[in-house]
Amino acid sequence: IAARFAPDLITLDLDMPVLDGYQTCEDLKSREQTLHIPVLVISAHPSDTDRLRALAAGAIDYYVKPFSEGSLRGLVRDFFTRSAERSQVRVCVVESVGSARRAMVHLLENFGYSTIVYDTADSARVGLRGGVCELLVLDLDLPDFAGLSLLQDLRRQPAFERLGRAIISFFDPEHDPERVRECA
Repeated sequence: IAARFAPDLITLDLDMPVLDGYQTCEDLKSREQTLHIPVLVISAHPSDTDRLRALAAGAIDYYVKPFSEGSLRGLVRDFFTRSAERSQVRVCVVESVGSARRAMVHLLENFGYSTIVYDTADSARVGLRGGVCELLVLDLDLPDFAGLSLLQDLRRQPAFERLGRAIISFFDPEHDPERVRECA
């Protein structure tokens, strides 16, 4: 149903017959047609374990019942207000590994951010010249230390000072500690 109607948001109870909410959420997030649809879990289970399990399944938030119809409307309205605010923030993702890139974009877009994606340091170097984003998510471990080189090049640009940065990397700084210190 979600793939056919493409809703802007899904509210999902964990206690459902046949397929529970965790399985339903995992199923939605595993399908190309529905993985972008945000899922808000609504549950009678107040435990942190249930909350963490729902978030791990792909939910973007978790609310405990009971609450009034007006409260639910408020939750949904607040979600769309925050999404509209986030959609004004452009996030540039620089990641060479396809699965990691897709996961990062999926996560950011589920929270309402718009993304610009680069799979090489060279394409990002060209694309970022115009100050096209407010936040940079960069994998330092691009091939041939290209992530470090890109970071060094960007630091020389005046627009870089106002750019928010998140460095996500499995890079081992012991490979080139001096270069990592220069970029820090």
